[in-house]
Amino acid sequence: MDAAGDMVHEAQDAIDEDGVIVTTFTDDTSTAEAIANTLVERRSAACVRVSGPMTSTYRSQGRAETAQEWKVEARSSHERFEECIASIREVHNYDAPEIVVCSVVVWQEPHPQWAAEETGTPQAL
Repeated sequence: MDAAGDMVHEAQDAIDEDGVIVTTFTDDTSTAEAIANTLVERRSAACVRVSGPMTSTYRSQGRAETAQEWKVEARSSHERFEECIASIREVHNYDAPEIVVCSVVVWQEPHPQWAAEETGTPQAL
């Protein structure tokens, strides 16, 4: 298994069933909207929020860089987050997009049930 696959399985072991937030960034608003639409249409995420533009400052190839980016943040379930990752990689305009999956520790009702229903997850989050 490759390093990315190992990371996915480590994340699965650490995530409980309260839900997940999957986040990525892109420098293109059309790509951000395409990711959001794809995740919702495929029912990989119940909701996707796109915010930006925001300024990102980072190091790349030994130099400090500054760029405008859009944040794409998806609410999903433990059962669907791998689908989110695969769809983001498929649609994203970066060769190696940053994708961060965070477990939701507290998620007030009725949102977990709504997310489970909208992603077709068989059990409530």
